[in-house]
Amino acid sequence: MPNPTMHEIEEAKEVVDPKRYSELLREVDLVDIVQKRQRSALKGTLNLGKKSFQFSESMQIRECNDDLCILDCQFKLKAKSGRNIVAEIETTYSVYLRLSSAVPREFFILYNHFSLPIQLFPYFREEVQSRFAKMGLPTLVLPLRKYLVPDSKDTKKD
Repeated sequence: MPNPTMHEIEEAKEVVDPKRYSELLREVDLVDIVQKRQRSALKGTLNLGKKSFQFSESMQIRECNDDLCILDCQFKLKAKSGRNIVAEIETTYSVYLRLSSAVPREFFILYNHFSLPIQLFPYFREEVQSRFAKMGLPTLVLPLRKYLVPDSKDTKKD
């Protein structure tokens, strides 16, 4: 699932500024969040002293028409003990959004980058905690997810 490039995000910001984004957000209703796929694997023992984690996410617009948009979001977590990967968790969610009016594609590029990860991360956070418990690993509670938008005065335009 390819994430949009920073260039695509910047282009989308030119079409949909923050005020327009807020207006368009009112045209979008969350219908459902479905866990489309879940995979977990235990490959060893997690050494509490030498643990590390790798996290990745990707978002994709699967389908979008005049009244419905389906977005896919994939989260991956790898738990390492030293150099060895001892556990992997991968979960894909599908988000169904009902549109009350036409919404430009650029809105969803921004939505996928800024809003969707914040909305779905609590589900993945719970999934990781549950899977670790089921695999007999020490409890892992991922931190809360925050996305801070830079202040406009800190953003340079070329």
